[in-house]
Amino acid sequence: MAAALVDTSRYNSLPSLQVASETYKDKALDDVLKGPIRDTFVKHDVQDFGLYLQHAHHTLRAGEAVVKVAGTAHQMSAKDMQDVRSFGSDIVATTWMTTETDLVPMELDVVSAGTVTPSPSPAFIADLLAVLLANGCMGIFGIDTKASTPWIEKKIGTASVVVPVEDARAPAFNDEYIPVMYTFEKSDPGYVVHGKCNVKGGHKHTSKPVK
Repeated sequence: MAAALVDTSRYNSLPSLQVASETYKDKALDDVLKGPIRDTFVKHDVQDFGLYLQHAHHTLRAGEAVVKVAGTAHQMSAKDMQDVRSFGSDIVATTWMTTETDLVPMELDVVSAGTVTPSPSPAFIADLLAVLLANGCMGIFGIDTKASTPWIEKKIGTASVVVPVEDARAPAFNDEYIPVMYTFEKSDPGYVVHGKCNVKGGHKHTSKPVK
């Protein structure tokens, strides 16, 4: 998938983190993750991606996108992104949200020019969308590129910062952080929490900035 601007109307329709987490719990989706979703990831031997609990961190204006630079997320306008590219960098999609028929870019990353970044295969996308639709999960989950280490995302000042950690499941992250990214291994019958978002200390997703 080539880099593309995010569909702002679709992004702005995403739920808050708390609402997304409550939907996950209300629908009791653990068994779906451990069953047909895991089977799909294992079938396609997906190593570069994980399942992502879709939620919005911001309200985007037309032409804007959430772009991460070295693990820190920023709202960038089309001109901002053009300026970044003028430095010799590329901007690529690394997180995708699901629609009824496809994956569409949700968040972008700045990478060095010419960097080859992974993209989900059409066969994997087709199978995953079918599983999500069959299990009432369409629009709840998307796909995120797997980082080299587990991570937590925390609001520091006005920025959302992705911090590498040894284990996102560690007790220190149990109370203030909600699981948002899951990975699957052939040797593990369940799933592994690879990423969490903070819901305290200002990183609250119950409301969005006023447009």
